[in-house]
Amino acid sequence: MALALATPVAAVAANHGDTAAAKDNVAVVPRIAASAAAAASSVNVTAICMATPYPSACETALSSAAARGAANDPFAASVQFAMTRAESARALARNLSASSSRPRVAPSGMDDCAELLDISLDQLHDALAARAADAAGVTTWLSAALTNQGTCGDSLAAVPDPAARSAVRARVAALEQFIGTALALHAKLNNGGSGSSPPAPPDRAAFPSWVTKHDRHLLSSPASTITPDAVVALDGSGTHTSISDAIAAVTAPPPPAHHPTASGGGGGGSRKVIYVKAGRYEESVSITSKQKDVMLLGDGKGKTVISGHRSVAGGYTTYASATVGAY
Repeated sequence: MALALATPVAAVAANHGDTAAAKDNVAVVPRIAASAAAAASSVNVTAICMATPYPSACETALSSAAARGAANDPFAASVQFAMTRAESARALARNLSASSSRPRVAPSGMDDCAELLDISLDQLHDALAARAADAAGVTTWLSAALTNQGTCGDSLAAVPDPAARSAVRARVAALEQFIGTALALHAKLNNGGSGSSPPAPPDRAAFPSWVTKHDRHLLSSPASTITPDAVVALDGSGTHTSISDAIAAVTAPPPPAHHPTASGGGGGGSRKVIYVKAGRYEESVSITSKQKDVMLLGDGKGKTVISGHRSVAGGYTTYASATVGAY
């Protein structure tokens, strides 16, 4: 599964309107005086940032509007600022991808970056939401968002337009430093284990703390006892003959309440189980970050087989070549 700074700002690619600067693929952002934010929040920005790997990026984040909105909470300010930069980078990647006139049969490296930045935004949001109760979870979400920037950089190598490639690379490199700053602040605040989740009770010991009771039941129950939401079978005996079609069906938005087919029952956002009967499915399966709470259940190793045929030689990036990708 694919889960997956102290000089003035200069223009990278004037034709794209980019305002981030890059030198040897390392982002350069301005050092902003911390006095205003420090006065507003009584936080010594300089002292805090000296302990992070990117002091200038840290000062930029903690002197921003996000910092004024999260007084005395440097970590929250750093994550919120990273989110604004991720949104900016995503918008640029999407615009450049849409404006490309090159014919293509597969997602481009720019498409990869737009998707990865979208995923990173979700992960940053999750990190912010979990900060009070799950220190280990925050580390996981931030680390994943940080890794996404490296994957984006790898995909950008396949983008033929050097100006577009440099413009997005600069924003991603800067975002990498801002996420790294948030991760460092989180580690500093939780040094020694304070803020960590309490030990898991015995019945949860085999699962991470974030696995819900319902999901633990699904993962530990025999397949024969689980009632699926969709059944995929090549011989037509199920609800679908394609895994991708089944995923699209179970993750489709429910009809409006006034719609004749609307029902008061249903899972209400609970895990959707797709049972894939034995067979060889010649398709590439992708579960996007918006298609949440999906579980694929097969008949076992060597029985239910998914075989995709995407490769770099076939025009796909490494990221997009996954046979089964869950983002």
